[in-house]
Amino acid sequence: MNTYFARHTANLGVDDATRQLLWDRNLVAIHFPGDGDEDTTSLNPEDYDRPGRTAMRCLAKIAKAGGYVCAEHHGYDEVQLGYIPPDSKIELVRGMWGSRSGHSGRTAILKSLALTSVKKVSPANYAVLLVGRPRRGTLNPWRSAGSRVECLVEGRPVDRTLASLFERQQETLCSEFLRTSEAAVLNLPTLASLAIPVGRTMKDLDIIGLAADGKPIFAQVTFSKPDAVQWKLKRLRRYDDGHGCYLLIFCDTQEVHRDEGVILIPLHIVFTKFTNTETGARWLDYALGERA
Repeated sequence: MNTYFARHTANLGVDDATRQLLWDRNLVAIHFPGDGDEDTTSLNPEDYDRPGRTAMRCLAKIAKAGGYVCAEHHGYDEVQLGYIPPDSKIELVRGMWGSRSGHSGRTAILKSLALTSVKKVSPANYAVLLVGRPRRGTLNPWRSAGSRVECLVEGRPVDRTLASLFERQQETLCSEFLRTSEAAVLNLPTLASLAIPVGRTMKDLDIIGLAADGKPIFAQVTFSKPDAVQWKLKRLRRYDDGHGCYLLIFCDTQEVHRDEGVILIPLHIVFTKFTNTETGARWLDYALGERA
């Protein structure tokens, strides 16, 4: 079942009473009024400009096929997780425009779907849950969420597997593993400190830090096999300045080995070894939202 992310931002353009209505009724709503003096009631995506058309198409897709949704509401600390059954009806919700819109006092017509089996998640837990959410848009597919939202809504544990982690969490996993004695057992450098936060959308690198011996660590994390990432190995080698550093790539390989100065490390072994430690097991619980 597909998962979606809804963002009820201040740009929704409605007043506080309308926001309260959406929250109380567990509604996922979009507000694209059209160009007229009154909000349009059309449910046809083709009657909207590009942003509205995209959102309406997504809303119509959820209504027909169903799906799980994580909804952020402006002004509310918690997020709502819930399920929309297939063949749901899109409802027109009438509220009021907000004062910042320039249309104060005008009726706002929102298109909405009602969530069922709603679970509210606190900031302490959704900070981890939302790490991989879509960054823009009112309503979007959330492909990287996997079964995370579904399991939380249905009260099932998330599969404790490497694939259940978001990409950024896999990168964090690898950096944390390098701090453990298990890394030393594999003859890997021990990470003493990070130079910048992990996974800062760098083109070539996911981890930059210093090893316990003072040498720089440059690392990349990928789910791919070595044959598919030769270009990443080539880019990593550019960071060897001849003064001593560690070049690492965590990937889908079977054993730790070297390839022209780059150490290739099995991602699945890192996951197993780290999560079998007491610290790693607690980290995995939190990373998967088991406390939510």
